[in-house]
Amino acid sequence: MITVRDNAGHEDQCTVHVTLMYQNLTVANKEVSADYVLRTKDLANGVYEVIGSPVSAAANLHSPTLTSIEYESSDPSLATVDENGMVSVVVPRDSSGNLLTGDAFKNAANEMFASAMQHPYDLNDDDPADVTTRQVTITAKAKNASGDVVMTDTTTVTFNTIFEKMELAEDIQELNVNVKATNLTKRVYDITGYTGQMGYKVNSKTDKNTTAKFELVNPEDAKIITLNSDGTYSLNIPDRETTQWTGEAFENALSDWMKEAMKHPTSSANPYVTTAKIPIRAVSEYDGLSDSAYIQVNFTYEQVEMTDHEMDMNITLKATGNADDPTYQLTGTSASLRGIISAGSIDNKTVSFTSGDENILKVDAAGNVTFNSPYYMDHEHFVEQASDFIKDAMKRPYMPGTDEYVHEKDVLITVTDQSGQMTDECTVHVKLTSRT
Repeated sequence: MITVRDNAGHEDQCTVHVTLMYQNLTVANKEVSADYVLRTKDLANGVYEVIGSPVSAAANLHSPTLTSIEYESSDPSLATVDENGMVSVVVPRDSSGNLLTGDAFKNAANEMFASAMQHPYDLNDDDPADVTTRQVTITAKAKNASGDVVMTDTTTVTFNTIFEKMELAEDIQELNVNVKATNLTKRVYDITGYTGQMGYKVNSKTDKNTTAKFELVNPEDAKIITLNSDGTYSLNIPDRETTQWTGEAFENALSDWMKEAMKHPTSSANPYVTTAKIPIRAVSEYDGLSDSAYIQVNFTYEQVEMTDHEMDMNITLKATGNADDPTYQLTGTSASLRGIISAGSIDNKTVSFTSGDENILKVDAAGNVTFNSPYYMDHEHFVEQASDFIKDAMKRPYMPGTDEYVHEKDVLITVTDQSGQMTDECTVHVKLTSRT
């Protein structure tokens, strides 16, 4: 009520009706947190997954004349906000809305994701860098009919992102297998380097997510290697206990791949490596993080081989001159052998030879085989120096028309490579005929 009075005491009144209206724009929450997990569903092929939900930065508008609210992000490369105030992290997507993969994902990722990928989450190191934190300010704006901003309010959104992955120890892990023929004639073999294990690490916030199971990408590769679920693996070779890695039992148990590989001995002059590149995959047991790699089998086969594995040495002993004091003559007393080394080492160059019975045959370093003969050929010294093998032959001289008096003995000559690990053999059939 407003009253007016003059000096004479006259007055009048006016009733003023006051209407007070309070208009405002307020966000529901001044601070909001959003937790995201960036994960590799398939690290090798760059297949990613982003787990997290939009958060609300919505504002309430109280006004009889203003009816709409607009929202704005301080960093549109990190977060977007829709007309309802829902805030979402920016994820690299193609035009169809699908997540990008591989380098395209990395190149398009925002700075927060790029930083998180440099710090995979580790349960055990308590490194604060394992959680990548970034903030954006979301501004809510109310405008009048002229487009002028009349009222504003802000919300701070804090994004916390961790990066989870499973990574195999190597992109390509080599399995260097070597087979040596320790005795080629007897088909005795030794195998080294035929087992391995692919290591891995799981980076995850979930403590259950620490183990992985391995599998072959191509099931047919099981003909070459056996891959166990824990990442250990082995070239498929004959069972040692059953075959002793010897003879027909060993060779019959070889895989087709090994049989073919052993047809190609290696040497320092002509290196030959049989290879197989086998893709494998590992998946974490808890929530399917995965990675892929290759096991590359490098197979070499080595041997030392005698040029002859069997040889006849036909020796004739003749007596000439006086029957009471003859002079002796031996013919056919020498032969030669050669050993060929097929080995990867350039230092494995020379071979050595040994005789299984030096009383009958001797062999020198060059593979020259000689019959062990007396130095002197006169009767007295010859008989004195002759081996038992010669003496036995002299007791039964040759009779025409029969082989009964051909004295025979098999002597094994062995060649060994410079490393002393590989051998081969030649059986020399010594046949001595005495014409005395």
